[in-house]
Amino acid sequence: MEKKIFEKVFTEFLESSEVNEKNIEKFFSKDYVQNADGKKLNYQEFIKHMHTLRKSLKYLKVNIKSIAQDNDVIFTNHLIHGETKDEKLFSVEVIAEFRIKNEKIYYCNELTHMIEGDDENRDLGSRID
Repeated sequence: MEKKIFEKVFTEFLESSEVNEKNIEKFFSKDYVQNADGKKLNYQEFIKHMHTLRKSLKYLKVNIKSIAQDNDVIFTNHLIHGETKDEKLFSVEVIAEFRIKNEKIYYCNELTHMIEGDDENRDLGSRID
């Protein structure tokens, strides 16, 4: 997966107001593992996480500040801005490593730093209801 394609898919996927499980299946391996601020999610938990975000957020915007690729590893430094359904704004900076195999993302390790927002939303990178 080339970084230009990854960037487009990543941004559109995160900014979508709906969870399209067909798209998740298309771009994420069934072996997907995400480590976000020390919390580990498997593929099914990731899907639940995406549903949780869509239920609790009005919108989410992604701004990729930088992206680098070395073979099947992609690193991003990106900002996520959004608003919760209870009208609380937030901004989070994310540094993430993604690994690609067979054109699918199978691994993500990310560290987040809340720039703006309430402490109750610090777990947005891994929250599951």
